[in-house]
Amino acid sequence: MTAALKHYLIEVLGIKSFIRPEGAPNPLKSHESLSSRTVSLLWVGENLGASEQELIHKMAQAMKLQKQDYQIMETPHQWSEVQAQEASLVIQFKQSPQREKFYDVEGVVVLYTHTPQQLLQNPELKKQTWSDLKMAMRKLNV
Repeated sequence: MTAALKHYLIEVLGIKSFIRPEGAPNPLKSHESLSSRTVSLLWVGENLGASEQELIHKMAQAMKLQKQDYQIMETPHQWSEVQAQEASLVIQFKQSPQREKFYDVEGVVVLYTHTPQQLLQNPELKKQTWSDLKMAMRKLNV
């Protein structure tokens, strides 16, 4: 179980344990199922709590993306975890982003933007972030 999923289940949903019907797939082995599926957009950041994830979902909706088109990932220990997702584009949240440009990071197209925490604390940054998201939309042909 990933740390992000464990946090979401326990802290956000309040689920401490569950019973899985016999023969049902294990939903906690998300890293196995996610690595085999391709998403258009992968959001990567640190300390993505419930309010930050809610903001990311709203940003994705503003981009006209469906939930199956994107995934949210805590910053991984190994970049290969990001590469395994085979996303068309990665938006990585940074405290001091080098914005308005796409980067090739070990074969992955990455766009940096402000963190959700920054956006929640300083709403004036939302205009810059929207500009970044519009660049991402053009790149994804959305």
